[in-house]
Amino acid sequence: MLRRRPGGREPPELRGIVRLLRSAAIALFASVLAVAATTACSRSEESAPHGDVTELAVERVAAWSYPAPVSGRISEANAGDFALVDGIAYPARDPRKGTVVFVASKAIASPILAESACPATQARALKLLRDASYAEVTLDANGRSETFLYGSSYGGQGRAFATGRGWPGEIQTSSGRAVGSAKHPDYGAFEFDLPIARALASEASEDDRMAAGYAAWGGDAPVPTQEDAIAAYGLARRAALDGNLRAYLALQGFDAEQVKQIRGLAGIEDDFRAHGARFLEPGAPEEPMLANGFAAIGARGTNAKGEAFANYYEFTPCGGKLVLTSIALNPQ
Repeated sequence: MLRRRPGGREPPELRGIVRLLRSAAIALFASVLAVAATTACSRSEESAPHGDVTELAVERVAAWSYPAPVSGRISEANAGDFALVDGIAYPARDPRKGTVVFVASKAIASPILAESACPATQARALKLLRDASYAEVTLDANGRSETFLYGSSYGGQGRAFATGRGWPGEIQTSSGRAVGSAKHPDYGAFEFDLPIARALASEASEDDRMAAGYAAWGGDAPVPTQEDAIAAYGLARRAALDGNLRAYLALQGFDAEQVKQIRGLAGIEDDFRAHGARFLEPGAPEEPMLANGFAAIGARGTNAKGEAFANYYEFTPCGGKLVLTSIALNPQ
């Protein structure tokens, strides 16, 4: 056994052993710290958000609402029975026809659309996303409309022609607003107080689309390219299947602040989940149909319920983007 020498000094052999033990203790302590740091880092990485989907799951979106600028109701055997709560107004393509008033059964962000570069197109995009029903008149200065349209995104629709001097209504346009009412003698009526938006000359109303016929309502709008149409379909489909409402709304031409507001509309997350079910697997894009201001992509596959469909996805140009404005569902 090694003993301390007189005077309190260890023998050389003992000092060597002490140094060895101290080095081993330091190494062990460093190893423990490294393991702890690695574990903490791993746990931190596991809890950190990965990609947009996780971020969306934890992100809190402030509720957004505004006073309903439309009130009324439509009830028709094919289109259904629905209240009207929101809408847009904008000048008709033909100035002699007056002002288009398009109203919907769900909130379609009318305060945002009032400042939009393509309000008619984006209104149709949000109507589709929300699966909202609608009505439309084009009121002249005397408050008369040649047609009264009504319908739903995926169900029945109608286009009633006027007799005599037109469907009765009233409208006042002053200080940038359209205030008035419209009435169908059989199916219902509505009142509105809407800002007048500045629509593009190439934007079509529902009446323009029906009057012109399939894929012929684009006016002087350019013909989309096949590459752009296929890309727009792929991006919209991916965002819808991923449940990424933020990305989907950006694809529809809304900026980041507008996206944040629209995501705060009551019930829109549920609507978007239902919207995603209208995209198919495998859903490969077929050769697009192209015309002025129009692109349609066919796709086949099954939805989440295993139901077979062959759908058509219609896109409309808006601010350099192709916006999804209609889906024709074709069960197989």
